[in-house]
Amino acid sequence: MPQFSIILTTYNRATVLPRAISSVLQQTYRDYELLIIDDASPDATHQVVAAFNDDRIRYIRLPCNAGVSTARNQGIQESMGESLVFLDDDDALTPEFLEETHRALQEAPANVGFLWTWKRVYDIPLGKANSSEVTYGVYDLRVQPGNRFFESAMGGTGGLIVRRRCLAAVGGFDESFRVVGDTEALIRLADRYDFIIIPEALYAIFNIESNQLTKPTMLRAQSIERLLQKNRDILRRHPHLFATFSRQSARIYYQVGEPQQGRRVLKQALANNPLSWKSWVLLTASEGLQLLPASARQAYYAKRSHKRG
Repeated sequence: MPQFSIILTTYNRATVLPRAISSVLQQTYRDYELLIIDDASPDATHQVVAAFNDDRIRYIRLPCNAGVSTARNQGIQESMGESLVFLDDDDALTPEFLEETHRALQEAPANVGFLWTWKRVYDIPLGKANSSEVTYGVYDLRVQPGNRFFESAMGGTGGLIVRRRCLAAVGGFDESFRVVGDTEALIRLADRYDFIIIPEALYAIFNIESNQLTKPTMLRAQSIERLLQKNRDILRRHPHLFATFSRQSARIYYQVGEPQQGRRVLKQALANNPLSWKSWVLLTASEGLQLLPASARQAYYAKRSHKRG
């Protein structure tokens, strides 16, 4: 039984997948298995994986496209490692990722359920690679209380290391979420366990324009709203994050041409926290934008999304 099970979920990313696989095979710590869960990709994903000859790789293709949460749960079910590592198909690990993670886990107390490392983010518009570092405002290995996660929902599943027993205790990923399922699972994890940030940039994120999971869609707006409803008892203790998620959902509703839904979500958020000036600003601005042509509204939201990114 390996120490680590690396779960790499992929869909239609055959062109970038080799970078992610190669980064795993270059690890200095060798006690791991790599499970590649193909969510029924229509491209050459199978041929890409077959080109790698390593007995630690297991390739599992789902019979139909079921969403990333289902793919991750399938990987967890098939895996054997004590600790789970989640790798996105367009990202990469540095060679020391598992070695440093293993050291941190060995020294961590039992109440630490999950870890991240600092990340290096590469923006690749028009072929230019500009990088920045994500530190989460943490600069040492001290245990972070789970409540700190709720200050900003500080990380996603990419590069997440979680103890198997802890993820099992909170029920794994909710397969009804085709998007934002990683955030939804982390809310349940952070409500129960503490975590650690390793202060080294050991995970690389490559932002590519074809990332369909973060595009503003009705599904995304509805999923964020449902995340709020499902975890209302937890998020009620963290009104700042409740308001943040509400604004995200409302902004997308307005952006995809559903102002009534956006208005409804913001009014619910303001009923929960009437002193949230950001929610008032968003409501006022979004209602004002409805007086403009649709092209002008889309240009405004596109500019705002770029700034937030």
